[in-house]
Amino acid sequence: MRPGSDLMRELLASDFELSFSADLMYGDSRVASGLEVVSPSVVADSSAMVEMSGRLGVVWADPEGSDVEPFDAGDLFSPFGYRVVLFAVVRAGQFVARQQIADLTITEVPSVDGEPFVWGQTTIFAGQRVDLVVKDRMVEVQRDRFTRLEQPGSLVSAWDEIGRLTGFVLTRSVDDVPITKSVVYEESRVDAVQQLAALLGGVAFMEWDGTLSVRSSTPGVPVAELTLGENGTIVSQSRYAVVGSGVMSAHDIRPHHDVDLIVTKNLFETLKNDGWQSVPNRNSVLKNGNYEVDVDYKYGEYHPDHNGLIRNAEIIDGVPFIRLGELIKFKKALGRDKDKKDIELIEQYLIKNKI
Repeated sequence: MRPGSDLMRELLASDFELSFSADLMYGDSRVASGLEVVSPSVVADSSAMVEMSGRLGVVWADPEGSDVEPFDAGDLFSPFGYRVVLFAVVRAGQFVARQQIADLTITEVPSVDGEPFVWGQTTIFAGQRVDLVVKDRMVEVQRDRFTRLEQPGSLVSAWDEIGRLTGFVLTRSVDDVPITKSVVYEESRVDAVQQLAALLGGVAFMEWDGTLSVRSSTPGVPVAELTLGENGTIVSQSRYAVVGSGVMSAHDIRPHHDVDLIVTKNLFETLKNDGWQSVPNRNSVLKNGNYEVDVDYKYGEYHPDHNGLIRNAEIIDGVPFIRLGELIKFKKALGRDKDKKDIELIEQYLIKNKI
């Protein structure tokens, strides 16, 4: 999963324009930034040895007007060490968010299109389109095959051995395990990596940021649903949001003791089936230790749009919290002395921070 900023989340829930850009990389060096990308067609196939592959065009304008078509191994865009880091660029009015989505290796000599013009005795290329064939960085492992049967350098750590075989930075997404003595590597280095990933309980793949990770064979609980709305709008519908004093604690207004959440009906049923306990005389509430979830969050005259509270939650450190304005409404409906004190603290916080 690709992390996104609060700005990106807000833009995706509005009318937006989507385009793509790319940075040209050679090893760890960024050769060029913000190149315009045209006609991207990159797809992912989780069953393939190299999951992500496709084509994309890059608009190149050489400052000296030189032809960018590569002829030698060290030339720009040659399939000998050059990569493109692909970004999605989302615009809504004056706001712009740029999100990296892939780190891709150039695998073939590109085709270059662009008519030159002659100035005196000099041929000048004002701009060229470079059409690239790309795959994710697992292709680099695919190319590097074993020449004989080999065994792991150490049996202590499957993750460490994956790092040794690939040379990639790792995102250690699952718990480490030792390697069994029966593991032997044949010709394919990718097969060797996948053999180790299977010991970890998953499948090795390249993350959006170019690191190597392992996707667990056992899917976790979904964290959100994405619904396509009008005009390409994406509405993010999370499955829960923190309510009560936890919201105040997230804003450093006052500490909290228990954690209260509102959840979707599907998540409520999942937690109920997982053994969360019902609360007497409160059919819409489940409890597990210090955690309490409510599928019907209301009190007195306060009857909010339950899914709206979750959908419009404020994300703080990756966790969704209902808005402070909604918490004030709820506490006004409760009307207890401690709720009145909390309202006063929240309003002082809003004034101090000019919210």
